[in-house]
Amino acid sequence: MGATWDSELDRAGGDAPEIDAGSGVRRSPLGALLVEAGVASEAEISDALDEANRSGEKLGEVVLRRGWVSEERLAGLLADQWGLVAPDPATLVLDPVALARMDAGLAGELGGLPVCFDERGVVVVAVAEPKGDRFEAFRSRLGDVSFVVVPRSTLEGLLEARTAPAPESAPTPVELVGPWLAAREEPAHEDEDLAHVDSVDEVEPFAEDSPIDPASREGSAAERLRVLAADVEALEQDLVDARRRVDEQDAQVVSLRHARDADLEMITGLRAECDEHRRRFEALRAKVAELSLALGD
Repeated sequence: MGATWDSELDRAGGDAPEIDAGSGVRRSPLGALLVEAGVASEAEISDALDEANRSGEKLGEVVLRRGWVSEERLAGLLADQWGLVAPDPATLVLDPVALARMDAGLAGELGGLPVCFDERGVVVVAVAEPKGDRFEAFRSRLGDVSFVVVPRSTLEGLLEARTAPAPESAPTPVELVGPWLAAREEPAHEDEDLAHVDSVDEVEPFAEDSPIDPASREGSAAERLRVLAADVEALEQDLVDARRRVDEQDAQVVSLRHARDADLEMITGLRAECDEHRRRFEALRAKVAELSLALGD
């Protein structure tokens, strides 16, 4: 493809090969990858580039609109271009602790979203369009991060879910039981027929000489129900508090892992420095020995 191909890409508004500032590696242009993958011919890609120049779109947007590739296939090609992974969106497992690492509004501005942690405990950021300056923007705010490439619709759906208002909380057990108890405690009319009772089980026969008052018996059951509902509500609150503490501990573990990695890196540097000093010392000692032999002669 050569210089002519690159010059065409340079006019394509962001589809030119990009040099990674971290490694200095010149990455293959997307158009070349599309041709190599058999998605389209050079002539078709050149035509798509011309359309991108006229419309102000990216080359990837044009080939998607033309139906040459799916979003998943394009994400895979972009991942290959940058040496990244493009996970299956259906198997992407979100971690609430990772999601909480960045405000959804800022994540949308930067064009990515923290979604989980890798096996090293490093936060993983999902992006739809890999770019060197985008990577640096996330690193400047989150520190050591890794990246995966997802389809644009997947990223937009994740960002929309993060910014959506929280659903209304479900009524507590006490709130559910309260109206029922209030209805039970309303005075019954004397002419009320037993046919209006919701369940036969609610009617319990009492002998005239029974020492237990039916009203007190019902009141006792209602009170036990209130206590049980309050206990359930308290347990639910304990569960919420426990989950919050687990999330806080997970965040502390991640912070400790980062600190450990920094300490290990510093120790590695000190070891290398010590080895260099030792090498110089051995060389100096060998030189002194040579001088001693020369003086002895």
